[in-house]
Amino acid sequence: ERVEHLLTAVAVRHALGEFEEAVGQRGLAVVNVGDDGEVTDLHRAILPKRKEFSGLQAAFPHATQVPPPPFAVPEVAEPRRHPVAPCCYMAATLYPAPEHQTFTMGDNPAKVLLIHGFPGTPWEVRHIGRVLAGNGWEAFGPLLPGFGPSIETLGERHAGEWLEFISERLRLLRNGSGEGPLAVVGFSMGGGLATILAAQEEIDALVLINPFSGLPLPVRSALPLVTRALRYYRPFWRANFDDPWTRQVIGRVLPDLDVDDLNDQELLRREVKIPLRAIEQVQSVGGLAWDAAPHVHAPTLIVQGTRDTVVPALRTRRFSKRFAGPLRYVEVPGRHPLVWPHQSGYREMIDEVTGFLDPTNLAASKPATPFGQRKTASATRPPHGPELRH
Repeated sequence: ERVEHLLTAVAVRHALGEFEEAVGQRGLAVVNVGDDGEVTDLHRAILPKRKEFSGLQAAFPHATQVPPPPFAVPEVAEPRRHPVAPCCYMAATLYPAPEHQTFTMGDNPAKVLLIHGFPGTPWEVRHIGRVLAGNGWEAFGPLLPGFGPSIETLGERHAGEWLEFISERLRLLRNGSGEGPLAVVGFSMGGGLATILAAQEEIDALVLINPFSGLPLPVRSALPLVTRALRYYRPFWRANFDDPWTRQVIGRVLPDLDVDDLNDQELLRREVKIPLRAIEQVQSVGGLAWDAAPHVHAPTLIVQGTRDTVVPALRTRRFSKRFAGPLRYVEVPGRHPLVWPHQSGYREMIDEVTGFLDPTNLAASKPATPFGQRKTASATRPPHGPELRH
């Protein structure tokens, strides 16, 4: 008499059997209304087999019998079990390919630092690096701390750490550039970091591709409240697994998963998590980039996709007007991942970048005095610079 059968799945439990979250109306839930207050979900594909219903006698000792479900339970294979990391599901198998690691291409006096986006890896800018290496540059694309195989630590990282990391890499490139030009390329959040870096350090050219400069005001205002109420953001919660872009992302990040398998789709929806604290740090990067733009005097190219829903073109147009130095702003017909080959707008973006980053022209326009005798970084560093270290 202490069991109720509901047609609303009021809660779910993940693969470890721990309480996860409330969900909407779907499936049959059996609730023990005694002191323990146990709740389970019998419909979702985490434990889909019909045999799981027999285990409820042990889970709910007050139940005398469990009726059959009023729906057909799909007979699908038992889902593969993976360790659940503090940040992202299946962290041990994320980004296994070497293409997600730090890369160096070319051996030329002209040096270019390429900064990937969030939550990406150097693979995003590897293709641009390969093209630039063939055009007279030495391309260096580092893996930011907390990304790639170490993404389980992403929630422990902060904007100041990322900026300090790329600043050190830029100084290493500068020491090896001799009389050659020094450039920085940033994609998405990497574009925000590149903007801050260009305001603090002396460079010869800056390229920003769909640069992140902050969340929309309503989202930015609500973010502190949301992060206090929730810990994670699930990027695949409402994903369309038939979308080619989504399938390409999953194939790069989790190549061992079968995107067409219902179990794997369920695991992606529930267990791939990004800490909201990391989203706060991304917003910090965007806000600092917005403030740093008036302090950027290096020649700058901004390439923006017109169909980008992650970094809207309207926001980037406003962002581009804040730069102090010479600027070329170009819009191409493409979505957010302009840096991915075969994406719409990729070829146009490459043509703009290679035309702008001509090492011969940049070398001819370099001042005769060495970097050490030019104005120091503190002369162009915006007042927020020291606050990044926290």
